[in-house]
Amino acid sequence: MRATSMVALKLYLSLGYLAFATARNVQSGLGPSAFAAPYAFPTSAYKHYYNSPTAASAQPQPIISDPVSHVTYPLALTDPNSIPRNNTKDPHPLPPKASESLLLTQAIAQVLSISTNPVFGTDTCTRCQAALEVGKFLAMAAPEQGPAFAVAICDHFNFNSDCPTMFGLLGLGSVLTQVVANADVGGLDGQPLPSPPCFSSQFNWLVRKAKAQPASCSEEAKWEETESAASI
Repeated sequence: MRATSMVALKLYLSLGYLAFATARNVQSGLGPSAFAAPYAFPTSAYKHYYNSPTAASAQPQPIISDPVSHVTYPLALTDPNSIPRNNTKDPHPLPPKASESLLLTQAIAQVLSISTNPVFGTDTCTRCQAALEVGKFLAMAAPEQGPAFAVAICDHFNFNSDCPTMFGLLGLGSVLTQVVANADVGGLDGQPLPSPPCFSSQFNWLVRKAKAQPASCSEEAKWEETESAASI
């Protein structure tokens, strides 16, 4: 089988060489088998040129334009004298800068994705802090969108019956935007927000304004207050 293939290959090469040799000596019906370009460049091939291609001292540089976009390509595109030896332009494209409305839309979408991402499990505090970080970057990049972001999140999670009034620009929206923009919500500043500490009922006694006891205050009431202070 292998010997048959080798014979067929040799026969194919022989026929190809014979056809090539015949074509060099015999003129086909489609025209001559060889063509010699004229000395002068046919300037009528293009309407405009960057140089004057009337002589053979330089490579003709026609002005090429895109018929669809009407963009004219520069001479440096085909000029052999200006081809750079190395890549002087960064070939790695970057996305365009997002508008403020797009930042708002993406921030809301990211918070909703965080709220349903199973990677957080039942750790709602970490989930909340991750959402706060999204709000922080929105407040820094597009502060005007901060109140709208707060209203959208409030409406989605039903935090309040009147979210525009509570968290709009004329409500707490501007305050929340300032706080989130300046706070380290991913660190210590953001940890108490999802789970604030609980204080005992006697905490109110510590922070209330001291005032003189009324003349009619009974000794029993004074004793109870003293006992409360001692227990703290």
